[in-house]
Amino acid sequence: MKFLQKKLFAFISKNLLNGIMKILILVSCLTLFGFSPNSGFTQAIKVEKTKTITVQELFQLIKGETGYEFIFRNDLIQNAPTVYVTKGTFSMSYLLETALAPIDCAYELSEGTIIVKKQLKQKKLDAPIKITGKVTDRNGIPLSGVTIMIKGSSVGAFSDANGNYSIVVPTSNDTLEFYYLGFKTFSIVVGRQSTIDVQLFEDALELDETVIIGYGSSRKRDLTGSISSIKAENISSQPAANPLQAMAGRMASVNVEQANGLPGSSVNIQIRGRNSLQSGSQPLYIIDGVPFNNDAINKFSLIAANGNISPFSNINPADIDRIDVLKDADATAIYGARGANGVVLITTKRGQTGKAKLDINVYSGFGKVSRFVPMLNTAQYLELRNEAFANDGVTPDEYNAPDLLLYDQKAYTDFQKLMMGGSAPVNNIQGTLSGGNDNVKYLASVGYRNEGTVFPEDFASKRISTRMNLDYTSTDKKFLATFSAAFSKDITNLPTIDVSSSYSLPPNYPLYNEDGSFFWDYAQMNPLAQLKQKYEGITNTLIGNAVLTYNPINDLSIKTRIGYNETNLDQKAAFPLNSLPPYYLASYAQFGGSKTTNYVLEPTIDYSFNKNDWSLKALAGASWQTNDSNGHFIQADNYSSDALLFSMMAAGLLTPIYEDVSSYNFTSLFGRLTYDYGQKYFLNLNYRRDGSSKFGANNRFGNFGSIGGAWVFSQESFLADNASFLSFGKLRISYGVTGNDQIQNYLYLPLYKPGNNYDGSASLTVTNFENPNIQWESTRKFELGLDFGFFKDKLNATFNYYNNRSDNQIVYTQLPTQSGFIRYQNNIDALIENTGFECELSSKNITTDNFSWTSNFNITVPKSKLISYPGLPENSTQYKIGRPVPYIVLYDYAGIDPETGAAIYNGDDPYSPNFKEVNIGTPFYGGISNSLSYKNWSMDFLFRFSHSRGATTKLSQYKGDSALGNMINEPTSVLDRWRQPGDQNTRFPGATTTYGTDIYNGYDYYSYSSANYGDISYIQLQSANLSYNLPKAYTDKIKMNSFSIYMQGQNLFSLEKSKYRFAGTMPPLRTIVFGINCSL
Repeated sequence: MKFLQKKLFAFISKNLLNGIMKILILVSCLTLFGFSPNSGFTQAIKVEKTKTITVQELFQLIKGETGYEFIFRNDLIQNAPTVYVTKGTFSMSYLLETALAPIDCAYELSEGTIIVKKQLKQKKLDAPIKITGKVTDRNGIPLSGVTIMIKGSSVGAFSDANGNYSIVVPTSNDTLEFYYLGFKTFSIVVGRQSTIDVQLFEDALELDETVIIGYGSSRKRDLTGSISSIKAENISSQPAANPLQAMAGRMASVNVEQANGLPGSSVNIQIRGRNSLQSGSQPLYIIDGVPFNNDAINKFSLIAANGNISPFSNINPADIDRIDVLKDADATAIYGARGANGVVLITTKRGQTGKAKLDINVYSGFGKVSRFVPMLNTAQYLELRNEAFANDGVTPDEYNAPDLLLYDQKAYTDFQKLMMGGSAPVNNIQGTLSGGNDNVKYLASVGYRNEGTVFPEDFASKRISTRMNLDYTSTDKKFLATFSAAFSKDITNLPTIDVSSSYSLPPNYPLYNEDGSFFWDYAQMNPLAQLKQKYEGITNTLIGNAVLTYNPINDLSIKTRIGYNETNLDQKAAFPLNSLPPYYLASYAQFGGSKTTNYVLEPTIDYSFNKNDWSLKALAGASWQTNDSNGHFIQADNYSSDALLFSMMAAGLLTPIYEDVSSYNFTSLFGRLTYDYGQKYFLNLNYRRDGSSKFGANNRFGNFGSIGGAWVFSQESFLADNASFLSFGKLRISYGVTGNDQIQNYLYLPLYKPGNNYDGSASLTVTNFENPNIQWESTRKFELGLDFGFFKDKLNATFNYYNNRSDNQIVYTQLPTQSGFIRYQNNIDALIENTGFECELSSKNITTDNFSWTSNFNITVPKSKLISYPGLPENSTQYKIGRPVPYIVLYDYAGIDPETGAAIYNGDDPYSPNFKEVNIGTPFYGGISNSLSYKNWSMDFLFRFSHSRGATTKLSQYKGDSALGNMINEPTSVLDRWRQPGDQNTRFPGATTTYGTDIYNGYDYYSYSSANYGDISYIQLQSANLSYNLPKAYTDKIKMNSFSIYMQGQNLFSLEKSKYRFAGTMPPLRTIVFGINCSL
């Protein structure tokens, strides 16, 4: 019965949620395209510059923005005080009330005309007046904890969690004043009003910025946890195709690496080190509150030249408003079993109150490989090869040395420039329509991107994306609904293999035979032939979610979130006969595909208690999530024509190679309590209980939680009165437990796969030993942090020390051979410790009317070590107690025998040298950015740096061996090699090409020895942006709100300690684009 209930619930959940999402998307579309914003007093007025203006000048400003005419008597405004306005966008009603209140004037709108008239004198009311209203920021987001005072008295009130307030005033002549830290104070005369809604505007202080946290938001000033953020302007300042690329170098303890420079390639992010020995280390990604799977889209299907395909390659960076990274336990424990590796919260842009606005951004440019490895030319290469045969005492012939006897001795091909020396065109266009009023706000966008490659033939990735976000608020502010829907389609055409590895072919390697056909050496590829092996991948991504909020009473908010994601991938790969080596007798094709769907339902309830000097906020919620995925890989043979290779129906034989179908279910209960006393002392408690289908029945549920506290010591009298330079100071501390569930599904079950044919019958083979006790990996996080603001927050600093200890590690354990299995996965009491120090600085260096300069800096100093590992062998070369994870040992290189030129190693046995522990890793890394503006010009740039240790040079491989002198080209660093007896202190041993000689045997260990490891530090100009904004006088003439031209670049250049390193794949490209950005 329970089994049937579960099946029925799963069926209803999937189909109900799917149906609801389709209805919501349809309703959103109808609402958007059938909606016309009200053009009343909620119209937005854009103020270009902070200044003092007269009332009549204000009228002219409003007229220019709205077209409204003004009717007024001159005597009413001739003695009016000037109005101080700040740069930004304000509602028309706010500006008019601010200007007219001091002269006792009112206004009304009639058929496109604003009539200004004297305010009627009101008799003093005998009874007190109850005033209610709502306080929001410029974006309409409710502000909690705003102080509302009656001017000249001690009577006051506070706004609740939804921004609502209530206060009783004695007379209609009283003035209400609204105070909120980080916002400009606002005053208004009560008059005849009983409802006064107020919009407050920021005072441009960084510490008062609102950041996104788990299931909510908070002012940065009030945080007890550790969060780093980037905004839309950071993302849009570089021509990145994948939004994760924009995070590189901008946040402490967030290490971002792009796998290669081809479209769609994966971007790997690691936050505060590696917490697991063998399980996943990716952070949890959340888009608009809905989890988003960052596993490679093609993990169950075909692999092309771009390797693993990132799901984020289908997310338009222009749609993103901000990215917040949660790091410590206080910030991540609310996500429980998935928070150990950090959480990345992505928030998309939404419509704002005001008249309809169309933003258009277009750019075009190119990408090129920024750096080539210096390689030997033909003369240097032939010298090396002849030297190798001489050292071996072997005579070259046409079999062992075709490059010396058969190939053209004067031919030269720079294979890096041939295969990677082209320009990759980049074209992007983005259009966004947004606007709305107090009840409905909308944003609709469409984007198109075409990105090519540097390969000689025409390969490209084309993506079209659309998004619609819709927000509805009822007139009484009790009901709110937000809808989001996004769809993208990506068509990628690439080679089936990354031909950049051809850089090490002999420089005189022929590409064509005399008859024009492709030349092949049985041990080496022909990169031009491989370009004929074509891959096509089509990816469709749908993301939708809806949030319904009901506020039945003040301080109480009931919310439900429904989310749905779907990604479909269809792949084809063709291998025509002329692209294959001669030993292939027929062409073939491959077909693959995958589909992933994700459903989530999350109801939450918030309640806020607000007293005069303290507040308590409570959150409780639940979550249900289902993730289904499948993938397949099919080989197709026996085609009648190579022209039909992309057709599965034309194949004479189809052979299934691989298929995977899996389902993952996740359920949770969670809660949070946040206490604030006097904006000075903060306490935050998180709890979550998770259940996951990935784990065995004995350990399917787990409990996670955290406690965090903060003390704003700058508010203490002993500092406030004696340290005027310190505008803000806060001490933070947190501790908690989070989990990691990044393992494959069904490890707790015995798994089978089709086996070999047995006596004419099909068979099954057991592939996995069942383990019903497998459970979460746990990470205990501790953090101590300090936040400072100096000189009225012109200089802000954050310092953090963290200590993460991860245990209950899931590893492979060897089994006795008589069990029938080699190994199985289980939890052991192994413990990893990641510690580190991080610093983030931001400063407003210069701020004047015409010039401004701001800077940001971050640095991370991480450390990692293995604390315990029961049963770890003493001679393990993979892990070692007290050493970093990962841990690397290499053969202990001792130098070169000056008489023979052979590499020598420390150790008694020449056939088994000693191992040496090497320092691998990154002692520190970070970034520094600057933004400058002068009048209408602006420029910003970001440098990224890393002090790293790793492989400095790697010899090329030929027939599986890496010996200097084989028929393969090498970097020019090999010019510093042993050449004759007596040579000393050379970088490389002697040249050799014959297996079994002393020199050749020395190379058996060379590539895996300490000889090739050292400092690989670098500093890179990650991105730069230069733009010019057309003056307002000109934009008014062309009927535009704004118009700018710009030039952007990313991966522009780098200074590296080792110029001979090549990762073996296409490096990220140096990309430069030119564009225009305008608003209508």
